This record gives sequence, C-alpha cells and structure tokens, in this order.
Amino acid sequence: MRIAFKLLVFFLFILKTSLSLGQVSDTTFQKVNTENGLDLSYKPNSEDGTPLGFITSSDNIPKYPGGFKALAKFIRKNLEYPKTAIEDDIEGRVLSTFIVDKNGNVTNVRIAKGVRSDLDSTCIKTLYRLPQWLPGTNNLGEKISFQFQLAVFFKLKGSSQKK
Repeated sequence: MRIAFKLLVFFLFILKTSLSLGQVSDTTFQKVNTENGLDLSYKPNSEDGTPLGFITSSDNIPKYPGGFKALAKFIRKNLEYPKTAIEDDIEGRVLSTFIVDKNGNVTNVRIAKGVRSDLDSTCIKTLYRLPQWLPGTNNLGEKISFQFQLAVFFKLKGSSQKK
C-alpha cells in the first residue's frame, strides 16, 4: 500500500538585492524570476567548476525544458517518499545543490543540509534524472556552467509535524 504524501518544492534564494542592467554583484546566489511562485537561485561557475564570485545581469542562466513549472512537475512526479521514512514518520527539508554544466547536463549533485540519508539519497537520485537543460551563457555569449540551489520539503499527508 502506498501512502500519499505532499511534496512541496521550493527554490531558495540568498541574494537580497536586485541588479539593474550592467551591474555586477559580489554575492553568492542570484534570485531568478520564475513567474510561477517558485524561487530559484544560481551562481555562474568558471571553466574548472569553481564559482566565479560575481554575477552580471547580462548572464543568461540555463533553461529547463518547458520552464520552471515543468521542472517542479518533474521533481514531484519522480521523487518517491522512501518507505523507511514513511514507516518512521520522518518529514523535513532537504537542501541540495547541483551544477548545470556548459553542455546543459546536471552534475555534482550534493546535499547542503540533509534530513536523513534515505531522504537525502532520494533527492540526489531524482536530480541526476533531470533531462538536459539549454546551457547558460555569459555576457559574451560563451556557454558557462551555473550552480543551483534547491530545497525539497517532505511532508506526510495528514501529518501535523513541523520540521
């Protein structure tokens, strides 16, 4: 018997200031306007995968096929609540990071802050299943990789737990 659950997917952002055209910011992550209520954050990486440490408003972030609604739908459809977590009544938020490389592939999926190994590994497996994205480019039109941050909330249906 499969227990139904609610899965809320939220994209986190850290940047508190907005950028106007041509400005450079020395912040960690930049918020993306997804136009559908989700929050997504990113930062560009250098050729060797290290963060550049700056963002220009003329950088073009990678695009998920079908947009951010399709991304949230893919995660909801493909993320399965682990049976062990259901049995133990475990809920919580898993904060993950991943890179969309200059070819549009999802790589380097990591857990920044986990809940428990079964929930964490479920997030990792699901993110590695993401299809290829349209690559991001810098202000010169060169393809570059970007790091994203994603939080996934696991909540059992009918639960009143707050984690």
